[in-house]
Amino acid sequence: MTLTRTRQPLSLTFSTLILGLWMAVTVFAQDSEPSVIGPNTAWGDVSAVRLDVEFPGDGYHARWLLHRCDCGDLLVESELSLPGEVEKGELLLVGQRAVLERGFKSEELESQMSWDAPALMMQLAVYLLERSIPGGPSGVVQNTVVSFAEPREGIALDSGNAVGGFPAPWEVTATVAPQGQSHRRFDLQFSFAVPGQDVVAEMRLKGVGDYSKRDFPLEDEMPLRDWKISWRDAADQAAATGDVKSLGELRALIASVPQ
Repeated sequence: MTLTRTRQPLSLTFSTLILGLWMAVTVFAQDSEPSVIGPNTAWGDVSAVRLDVEFPGDGYHARWLLHRCDCGDLLVESELSLPGEVEKGELLLVGQRAVLERGFKSEELESQMSWDAPALMMQLAVYLLERSIPGGPSGVVQNTVVSFAEPREGIALDSGNAVGGFPAPWEVTATVAPQGQSHRRFDLQFSFAVPGQDVVAEMRLKGVGDYSKRDFPLEDEMPLRDWKISWRDAADQAAATGDVKSLGELRALIASVPQ
């Protein structure tokens, strides 16, 4: 897969990422709520997801937990492991324009915890689920295993700030199962052609999607004093429009200033 940033230089290229990124998954607790997964629920309609990805080769490992807000914001709890060091932190994308970071101690590792990487990997997981089990999560009422092969059409991914793709041919074996009333476990064994080489690489994506529409963990009243703020577009007019003290003020600023 190749990865290029469409607006700014991408500190974490997929050629680096493909060397070996491990995202460990912790299973969500089962719930007793009535099922919220209706017939029109799509695989991407999660309010939160834990994702575990095994890349070919070896290198660093990362753990990601993604929370999606109905307002469009995305919170990513990250853990990155390199030989001899571990880095943890959070990334918050606000209004598709501002990126907030906190908790990271190493500037070098922080720069590698790009928001684009988990966004692209989540897109890949959703795409593979849609192709292998097009009926969506509501059709999964027991452990289900489906194999799907695509000989011609490659996979295109786009985070809005970076793009990437996997060429055809590719194959996936999807194992999906219900967990409680509002969660679905998935385990995707994905293989794809390597451009310019007569080899096939393998990747495994597994995790748990939460469809319960739970509240976003960060509220408007949250102060921003512990967060480092940057802008996806350095020329964004909102970046030069005064100082904001809370998440709600930042959301209102972005909504009021055209990009």
